[in-house]
Amino acid sequence: MSAQVWTLAHGAGATTQALLALLILLRGMPGRTGLVLAGAAALTALWAAVEATIPFGASETLADALQLLAALGWCGFALHIYFHAVPAGASPRRLFTVLAVVAVGLAGLGGFAGMPPAGEIGLADPGVTARLFVPLLTLMLTENVYHATPPEMRWHVKPACLAVAAIAIFDLVLFADAVLFRRVSPLLLLGRPVVAVLAAPLLTWCSTARR
Repeated sequence: MSAQVWTLAHGAGATTQALLALLILLRGMPGRTGLVLAGAAALTALWAAVEATIPFGASETLADALQLLAALGWCGFALHIYFHAVPAGASPRRLFTVLAVVAVGLAGLGGFAGMPPAGEIGLADPGVTARLFVPLLTLMLTENVYHATPPEMRWHVKPACLAVAAIAIFDLVLFADAVLFRRVSPLLLLGRPVVAVLAAPLLTWCSTARR
């Protein structure tokens, strides 16, 4: 893979996500939803910026940890908008709160462990388990947000759900493929910052939220 393509793709991902976070913060009083979204975007920008400085194939311990942290940021954003969509006291809220705590714990273990080398990737590894569980939970949350929102209000949450679900689905495909073939696909790795770029315009819809 060309080093220039790798750097360009991740640089574009870092730039678009950083601009999204900056746009939200410069608005003034963005609300809790805006701040959580800005945090997730900033973490994604930081991960992509670090990736852009690392030659493809080199050791990426820091980048791997930041990517997992960014995935946790999107999971937190999905959980936040889920709590706005589902009434307080509902059983699913308690279930997803427990799952979110599990996700944080797994992310801590996974970030510390990092990704195993090619040929040793498997579900028994905490780094791999975390990188599958966090986006899976994110996807479950976005699906529940959409269905818990009244039909007449779904136009407001649909862009956010589509963007966050796309990020989560891509990570699921990436790491499921890694488990299946016991190595991470270079092509799928390159697609991750592209998804971040494509998701940014949809996420700007949420930047107007003031709650």
